[in-house]
Amino acid sequence: MSRFVELVSYQEIYKAYLVKSYLDENGITCFVKDENITAAHPFYSQAVGGVKVMVPEDEMEEALELLKNFSI
Repeated sequence: MSRFVELVSYQEIYKAYLVKSYLDENGITCFVKDENITAAHPFYSQAVGGVKVMVPEDEMEEALELLKNFSI
């Protein structure tokens, strides 16, 4: 089993979920991390490094390739 690593991070929750949806549609396993602390305390977003999209380490290259064709 591969460990999960940070693909990208955003200050806004909706951007992370747009990326997650795009990756899900393209068969990449992923989840969003730190959205709860950011939703509860928006000023903490920068302190925790934003809302992160996490992917398995072995799917990182494929996810990065997909993101080249994606814009928010």
